[in-house]
Amino acid sequence: MKTFFRRVVICILLAICFWTGGFLSDRQKLQESLIRFHVVAASDAPADQKMKLHVRDAVLKNIEKELNALSDPKQAVQYLRSNLPYIQKTAEEVLQKKGCNNSVAVTLRRELLGANKTDTIALPTGIYQTLRITLGEGTGKNWWGVVFQEAVPDVQSVFAMEGDNGPDSAPQLRLLIVDLLDRIRNIMPAP
Repeated sequence: MKTFFRRVVICILLAICFWTGGFLSDRQKLQESLIRFHVVAASDAPADQKMKLHVRDAVLKNIEKELNALSDPKQAVQYLRSNLPYIQKTAEEVLQKKGCNNSVAVTLRRELLGANKTDTIALPTGIYQTLRITLGEGTGKNWWGVVFQEAVPDVQSVFAMEGDNGPDSAPQLRLLIVDLLDRIRNIMPAP
């Protein structure tokens, strides 16, 4: 009986090791296949939150065509890196047109980001290449999305994320394990 129990425990431990390795590999592939985009508002004041969205829209409009033509994340990073001054100028022009004198800081770097989930996308905690635009002091809530993703089956253009076409047409980028853990969390009683 002890031998049988040991074998079962060893099989369970091996299964957990294989599952964890696959999960970590999938997470790494996901982190390397996309570039996140954050626009951080100067404050939580309604005017600053609105300004954040104006900047987001203008920047996305100006880089969308070029990014959609790329298929490799490294090319996308290179494109964004070489266009950081242009992206900053775009954001500054939006603020100037709206009569706002906040400063603008634009960075492109790898950042540790927490798990984020919206109606259309769920991303696990990890280190992601991130294009970040910080307005003013950057103490307000941020808008986040994905500015580039390597071709993934059944996922449409990331620029459709905000969904003018309705919630049913939005892309779904999900990890099976994230969904599974969410389901388990919902079943478990609260502490």
